[in-house]
Amino acid sequence: MGSSRKGIAGRKPLPDEVKDLRGTLEKRRSRGATPGLPLTKITQITSTRGIRILKTKRAKEIFKQKCNQLLHLKILTELDLENLAIYSHNLDKIFTLIDELSKEEDIITLYKVIYRKNGDIDKVPLKSITNPKWKLYFALVESNNKISGEFGFSPVARMKFALPAEEKPSDPFEEIKNAMLGK
Repeated sequence: MGSSRKGIAGRKPLPDEVKDLRGTLEKRRSRGATPGLPLTKITQITSTRGIRILKTKRAKEIFKQKCNQLLHLKILTELDLENLAIYSHNLDKIFTLIDELSKEEDIITLYKVIYRKNGDIDKVPLKSITNPKWKLYFALVESNNKISGEFGFSPVARMKFALPAEEKPSDPFEEIKNAMLGK
């Protein structure tokens, strides 16, 4: 079966805000505003209570911290909050797995227990397997790397964002002079 999207190929288009941060926004290629209300203040994110995936204190703190970072870049919208919540939950889970794996063995040996008639118990090793928590760890890391690339949390993703330089007046007293002269 073929796809119903004939002639449409390639990657998803970037939002205009990302193009603007990179310095590559051209009016002829502008797609219009990104859907969703742009958030500019942390107070616009009223609470993390509505996001049920954030169950631990650490996950909520990660969420708030990442929201603050994205607010300063001016690329956070209401539509991004769910993805950011998933990122925060996964990162919290990754930290928990790191703690658990540091206390456990990397390799788990499975034994067959043999009970002897004289009361002795023998354990015969059958096979050794990698701790299953490693599989979950690597899956969460891979998922978070994909999400973090969308927000610019990884070093490579940050290279794509060219933040505009702040304009500073050449004369630090120029604003005061203009105010005094009524300009």
